[in-house]
Amino acid sequence: RIATPNTTFFFLNSFPTRDPMPAWWTVVPITALVSVFVFEQNLAAQEQAISLVCAEHKAVKCDATSITAEASSWIRWMQMGQGVGSMLVVGMFGALSDSYGRRVVVVSALIGFLILVLPSLLVEYFDWARDNWRVLLIAGWTVSGFFGGISMVLLAVFAYAADLVPEHRRGPAFTVVEAAIGIGGAVGTFAGGYIVDGVGLRVLFWGEAGLLIVLLVYTLIWLPESLSPSLRVPMNYRSLNCFSSLTIAYDNSTLRPRNQMLTLLASFSLGYLAVHGIDAVMTPLLSGEPYSFSASRIGIYNSMSPLSRLAGGFVVTPLLSPFIKDESGEIQIIRWGFFAYGAFICIAALGTSLPEFCVFACGQGTASSVAYGYLRGMFSNSVGPRAQGRMLSCITFIASAAQIVSPLIFNTLYSTQEAHPWLTLYIMGLAPLGAALATLGAQPMISRARVDDRTPLLSGPTALSINSD
Repeated sequence: RIATPNTTFFFLNSFPTRDPMPAWWTVVPITALVSVFVFEQNLAAQEQAISLVCAEHKAVKCDATSITAEASSWIRWMQMGQGVGSMLVVGMFGALSDSYGRRVVVVSALIGFLILVLPSLLVEYFDWARDNWRVLLIAGWTVSGFFGGISMVLLAVFAYAADLVPEHRRGPAFTVVEAAIGIGGAVGTFAGGYIVDGVGLRVLFWGEAGLLIVLLVYTLIWLPESLSPSLRVPMNYRSLNCFSSLTIAYDNSTLRPRNQMLTLLASFSLGYLAVHGIDAVMTPLLSGEPYSFSASRIGIYNSMSPLSRLAGGFVVTPLLSPFIKDESGEIQIIRWGFFAYGAFICIAALGTSLPEFCVFACGQGTASSVAYGYLRGMFSNSVGPRAQGRMLSCITFIASAAQIVSPLIFNTLYSTQEAHPWLTLYIMGLAPLGAALATLGAQPMISRARVDDRTPLLSGPTALSINSD
């Protein structure tokens, strides 16, 4: 097949685009601002669920463990609904991004986020919506998942960077993207907590809607496209199914042996169980007895982990980069990063005050950002430039599946362990430790060299070229 620009009609083709080969960091502001929304919305949804459950039970104390545990169970269903929707469309969006560019994925996710905010606003303003808040919120989160959610934004952002960054620099570049997520997450959780305590949920939800509209206009009009038309592949409509991205670990698109791909995928999966577990459990845990933290104090805690991604992207990674000569060094960094991540989760069970929890959260954020930055870089280096969307949608599929499985495991454990709720953290910490052990089976590729699609094997009129697909 000859890869030619795809001329099939598509709504994004009617919007202007700037220089087709921008600097890779052009998309970083979108990453940070979307993270602001996501972390604010997670905190707001948890606070909204706790207040609604408290009102139903006419409880005097909304920080009772029974109240926060019930709210946690409904938050679990909301997150699972979003995870199911995202998982069902991730393969389609990966294929679309390789054919039409990365902007299509970002636009879809932003539209889904707007749909997510709508039910929360309805519940705040109308009695009929408040009486049916469970149905409305679960439906809103589920529908937003079918538009991609945060997983699709990350797919587009990392593919955007992979289009423009050389292979040997992708690991450090991806940690910078992780740091951008951290900046947005820190701002979102810190500001969200104070907005909820100060002026209420309604102002927060309206502010989120305004932010999403601004991002949508910027993406449609000003964001340049990173995927060159010469590298776009013809659309294969048979790939528009939820499992198409997983086949990349088995077909000829990958440059890494199949058993090595499965080892890396196992490590990625186990680590993401803890990522979504922390998000689902810590807020109800700290809201309940004996801590009874306010929303602003929980916001401070939640901001520590994403904020510490800055240390991972701009401090730890530059310090380690001179010592990493090949993929063997990258595997070592990933292994010790996951080990430290799991250790900090387990140690958090010993926390007794907000400063202690913040220290543990910083350790978790720094370790996980470094590990995942280099691990995503290894996945990206496993395929050629025409399969970046499919490869990254494969690991996004796994992240979405973890968003379903993780709350099902850890929220259930928390709900059934009212006497010893911190036991959940000890069990959760085993997942990153398992990810660290899984990397023992990973081996570096023999050579980092690639034959690019545009690299001629011969010069002159008889030049041939290799198609990495």
